[in-house]
Amino acid sequence: MNSIFIYVMHSLTAGWIGMQLSKHGMADLFAMTWGPVIEKASVLAVLWLLCFWLYRQRAFLRL
Repeated sequence: MNSIFIYVMHSLTAGWIGMQLSKHGMADLFAMTWGPVIEKASVLAVLWLLCFWLYRQRAFLRL
């Protein structure tokens, strides 16, 4: 559900979400050896939560 929405949101906002997470307290985690993996997983978690919220609101993108 909302697969097109999540694809577009990742393409448009993945860098911004990572920058905001880094700015608001996760910069130390992103600087470690596993930093890129932690950053990508964090972005995935934020986007998943957004999709979950849309699902709970019954808001679906239909073409």
